[in-house]
Amino acid sequence: DEPINNSLPIHPRLCGIAMIHENKDAPLNEPGRWDFFISYRRPNVRGLGDAVKLHSTLTSLGKTVWMAESMVLVDAAATTEGVQNSGCVLAVATFDDDESFRHPFRFRELRSAREAGKFIQPVVRVEEAHCMEHFLRGAPRDLQFLEAVEWVDMNLWDVRSRSARVNQIIQATSNPNKPATQSIHDLQAARNFEGLVKLLCSRNVTGRTGSVEVLGSLAKTKFGFKRLIVDAGAVKPLVRLLSMGNNRCKKPAAATLTHLAHYHKNCVLIAQAGAVQPLVKLLISGNHGEKAQAVAALGHLAKYSNDDDNRVLIANAGAVKPLLRIMSDSNGWDAWMAAEALMILVEDKDDTRAAIVRAGVVETLVKVLGTENPFAKMEAALALGRLAAKNNDNRVLIANAGAVEPLVRLMTDS
Repeated sequence: DEPINNSLPIHPRLCGIAMIHENKDAPLNEPGRWDFFISYRRPNVRGLGDAVKLHSTLTSLGKTVWMAESMVLVDAAATTEGVQNSGCVLAVATFDDDESFRHPFRFRELRSAREAGKFIQPVVRVEEAHCMEHFLRGAPRDLQFLEAVEWVDMNLWDVRSRSARVNQIIQATSNPNKPATQSIHDLQAARNFEGLVKLLCSRNVTGRTGSVEVLGSLAKTKFGFKRLIVDAGAVKPLVRLLSMGNNRCKKPAAATLTHLAHYHKNCVLIAQAGAVQPLVKLLISGNHGEKAQAVAALGHLAKYSNDDDNRVLIANAGAVKPLLRIMSDSNGWDAWMAAEALMILVEDKDDTRAAIVRAGVVETLVKVLGTENPFAKMEAALALGRLAAKNNDNRVLIANAGAVEPLVRLMTDS
């Protein structure tokens, strides 16, 4: 009942509430219409950080953005207004959040978007692009359609790269007639996977090459297609192309298997179809591009499989020595992938780890610590740490190989 002291600053949210009471026709938040609505898991700190970077880039490009932290009101009515009056909804996913797409706030935002016919564009960090299954695990049935969407991965820490990807989103969503997200069954009906698989088995070299490239592109861009392609019977023909196909087919066949292996259930099927041995053969005798792609395929089969047998199979197939050779001789992306594959293999059963140590992995990992490849050095350090854990013999071996000095240097210089 006390009179208002006009000299005191009034909180923006209170100003907003006062205006709403004065004019009930006014929008809950100004300006009332936005180009983009950013949906992220609140109060997840990492999700907020990613959302802020997206907001900053979009506004610098002249776009209006609804984001909770920049609004006066953020209750259910305000959120619904934001979704319904935005051109596109950007759904930010964060791997460290088990409820990324299962929190009630996200349910409300994404369901409102779908009911309003808004296009939903999932956005994920580039280093977490393989985690789509994790994001959608446990999501309700009516949100599973997101697995059929092309997820946009971006390097949120690099301003130039982020701006380029945001521009791509703006261009892709600028069509006012762009439909709301389709169901996986609609997408399946629009793609003839069985016909593409038949081409893989044909004698037409051009048809085989074109088919494997199209399947690889589909498997890379849409998570839901990874299962559909396997269900259409693509794995065995792709494995045959690794050893029997011409040189134009081997690299794209390995690349397609790499993309398919992002889905953990596909990993076992690919290994059971006999892919490991021809991939190891490519590691040994393939050209540079084939070797790099074989490294990636084997790394994915080891990394994303829930079955330890895959890692044992890869080690027993003779993959360790060629992986060591690639890691030692190269200073590029393939060296990083080889180091990551070995890091995954050394965490397996004791007998597999011992065999890898006997193959000379410690000396090669120490050598990689002295290169200029930061990602390979990171994986090499992780692998040495896992070899040293609970094994005194390995600790002595690592110290005698000269690992201490480069590890200390890596720790202080990073």
